[in-house]
Amino acid sequence: MKASENNEENRSKITERYFTVPGDMLIDILSVLVNNGILYQIKTVDLNDNSILLYLTQKGQRGNYAKAIENIETMLNEFKDYSRLLQF
Repeated sequence: MKASENNEENRSKITERYFTVPGDMLIDILSVLVNNGILYQIKTVDLNDNSILLYLTQKGQRGNYAKAIENIETMLNEFKDYSRLLQF
């Protein structure tokens, strides 16, 4: 495969991710998405669990997408750890 074909394939590739976001973290997560220009949809709002299911899409290769996903994962993991501490 030629380099130009590989670049074209990367530009047309669509990356999709789902995240379940606690309501308490919604504004923080949305700020990461908006600041990095990442497209998202709210798929489900669960009032019983106080959470939102977000669907993220990114077309092509953008360096900030991977970093934003990493930031979101870190934020959600830290929130999960903090929530566990509060249960004890």
